[in-house]
Amino acid sequence: MNRTLRHIFSILVCVAIVFSSVSTFAATRPTSVMIYSPEGQSALIYDYQISLFEKFGWSTTPFITIYSLEGESICIPEGELETYKTLGWYTTKVTKLYSPEGEEIIVPTEGVETYLASGWYKVPVVRIYTRLGETAVVYPEQVETYKNLGWYENPEDVLVTLYSSDGRTISVFENEVDSYLSVGWSFPVTMYRQNGDVLEEKSVIPSEIDSHKAEGWSIYKDAGVGKIVDLFDKYVYQGDYSEAYALVMYYENANTFKGTEYEELFASLKVKANDLCKANNAAPVGFVGSTVTPTAESVNVTISFYNLSEQAVSSFTAQFTVHDKSGAAIGTYTAPVQIPLEANALRGFTWAFPADSTITSVSNARVTDAVLADGTVWTKAE
Repeated sequence: MNRTLRHIFSILVCVAIVFSSVSTFAATRPTSVMIYSPEGQSALIYDYQISLFEKFGWSTTPFITIYSLEGESICIPEGELETYKTLGWYTTKVTKLYSPEGEEIIVPTEGVETYLASGWYKVPVVRIYTRLGETAVVYPEQVETYKNLGWYENPEDVLVTLYSSDGRTISVFENEVDSYLSVGWSFPVTMYRQNGDVLEEKSVIPSEIDSHKAEGWSIYKDAGVGKIVDLFDKYVYQGDYSEAYALVMYYENANTFKGTEYEELFASLKVKANDLCKANNAAPVGFVGSTVTPTAESVNVTISFYNLSEQAVSSFTAQFTVHDKSGAAIGTYTAPVQIPLEANALRGFTWAFPADSTITSVSNARVTDAVLADGTVWTKAE
């Protein structure tokens, strides 16, 4: 009986083991996975076989061919593509191209001809220039040879920047400059400003010159010259041609700029003023400057006039406006002058005002009529 019971127990244990194994197999049944070889083969395997196949170079993602810029190619699992891209690999054959301006691009090799037709090159090249607008494309090792023949590597060395009145800029070759100047473009202007012991310098577009002058800048290194020329331009703009001419003659006679870098400038101003005076029948006498000197007895206003004619002026009538320290006009006076003024001579004439006068400055000093030594009478046109 015991023997029979033991046999029955053994059978039950075996059944339990078998049942347990069947249950486990059912719970862990393998799944099918597609796997790929570098040669393009594919197979359907169970997932527990993946590690075995991977040992022989297979992958769970398809293989793709990638290319280096140097022309190499390798096959990699598609899942590793992003990593290889960061290392400089590409999914198509590529070629590096160069522009004459130094740019570089990488393009699909199959599209290279299109880029070559639009001015790109397969090897590094350099664009060089002449001052007359000629250009050429040469290899880097040829640049020095061409430079010795008068070519330039940098366009900045041959291009001229011009400005329009509205602030626009354009860079053109030297042989194009005149055509642009003729339609209103102009050169940039160098302006200067003394800041302590330092002479500041900057390029300014013509439309900004006036605003810079208001900040103390001048187109002349010598600020004094700048003020004189500005005053000359003011006189010309106002139509006070005699005053413009007298201003230049005053400094010429004083030899202020003789032998300096400004001698030619003032010579040109003299010619300009003389031509304007003749063309406009300007006064033969021009105002140069004035001073106001208070004394115990009077306030003396001295006005200097320059005889611009080649003969003496027998008499003339001066007109001027006086102002107080606030700048307000006190009155305008007309005063005959009977004292002769020699040819090409400068002389100051003084008028005395009451001691309690508040005059501090003079403006708009002009000659309204004049009688020359030969009897010619000049009268200001109304």
